[in-house]
Amino acid sequence: MKKNLLFACLLATMLLMSCSSSDDDASNPGRGLIGRWDLVEIQNGMPSLHRDGNVTTYPSGTVVLEFMSNGQCVRVYSDGRKETADYSFPKDQEQYYSADPVLLLGEVPFSYTIEGDMLTAQNLGLNTMEHIPATYVFKRLR
Repeated sequence: MKKNLLFACLLATMLLMSCSSSDDDASNPGRGLIGRWDLVEIQNGMPSLHRDGNVTTYPSGTVVLEFMSNGQCVRVYSDGRKETADYSFPKDQEQYYSADPVLLLGEVPFSYTIEGDMLTAQNLGLNTMEHIPATYVFKRLR
């Protein structure tokens, strides 16, 4: 009886550890993205956009992204403006040479990770103005 209980506890622990919100599989890519995300900072990218060094921080509510399950992403700015773009997941992820999953926001590729309530997305698109591709950091809104 004790062995069965121990085995069940170990199995449950392994399943919980392997099923984090950052996991995306082929049958349901991006499931962890669904929801609202508040822009926290932008790292690197165009140097002229940064106030201090290579990071610019943003007050809560400056830019909020909402990834919806219908494949649309709505960007809401603090002044009330809204922009909508489609998002998708390329079938050939290898073409982007990223260890992280890739999503297309419109036609711009971003690699992304989700750890806890933080989303980090790196612009993989070609932009000759950037010395290092911009990385966007968001916090999940409840």
